[in-house]
Formats: sequence, C-alpha cells, structure tokens
Amino acid sequence: MTRPARNLTVLAADGVVATDRSAFLEATVRQVTTERIITDVETVVEALLDRERIAPTDVGDRVAVPHATTSAVSNVTVIVSRPATPVRFSDRGEPVSLVVILLVPDGETATYTPVFAAVARTLLDDEVREALREASDPEELRRQFAHAVDRELAVMEE
Repeated sequence: MTRPARNLTVLAADGVVATDRSAFLEATVRQVTTERIITDVETVVEALLDRERIAPTDVGDRVAVPHATTSAVSNVTVIVSRPATPVRFSDRGEPVSLVVILLVPDGETATYTPVFAAVARTLLDDEVREALREASDPEELRRQFAHAVDRELAVMEE
C-alpha cells in the first residue's frame, strides 16, 4: 500500500508570539512561508479560522490541531509549532503549548483522513508530546515530529 501522504511536508515554527488563536495561526503560517509551500498566507489563515468557527481544535493535554483544506498549499503540509507563551484556543480548555496544523490541498480529500489520523495518533503518545515540548530548536522540533508521524503512517500501511 502506498503511503497516504508520500509528499508530506513537515515544517516547524517555534517561539511564536501571539495573544490569541487568530494571531497565533497567522504568525505561525507567516513564519514558515519562506518554504514556498504556502502560496497565500491570508487564504490559509482564513481556511483555518473557518474550521475553528465550526468547533475549536484544542484536543486536551495543552494541544491543538487546527486543520483545513485550501488551494494555498502545494502539497500536504504539517506545521508543528510552539507558542512563546501558551495561547487559548477556546473557552473550554486550558491554553495550548503545542499546535500541529494540518493543511491539505483542495481536491486531495482522500489524503486528509489518513494523515489526520496519523497526526492524532502521534499526539496521543505522552513521550512524543513531551519530546516536542522540550525540543531545543525548530529543526529538532520538525525532525522529531516528522519521525513520529512517519512511524504512524508506516503502521497504518500494515
């Protein structure tokens, strides 16, 4: 079986300064736009906020997983991000210190579910979450998450 996201790109944004969810999402996306995978920051942020309006994406354990399909990404992209200080994603939970954003190009909805499942399963692991929170820099953050999600995708192939 072919991996659901053979072209999965994992990016990292660290120390993102923002006081609320909207500002955090925008600052995170802007921080990684140098990678040329995101073609329009405003379109991506609006897609993420549209999804947040349906239901906040904080999932507990101080983690949020905002996700959206958009025409403004060239391939399936995950951005693992840490705010400089925890950011509140909803009124129901505590502020988050780890955010994993999933962006899938419009038209690739068959990819959306398996990648989201792999991201979710990765974040269920206490050791992975702790390692991500303790990563020394954005490259280590990116590398650790990429390795962990790749393991989950491999398990899903079996």
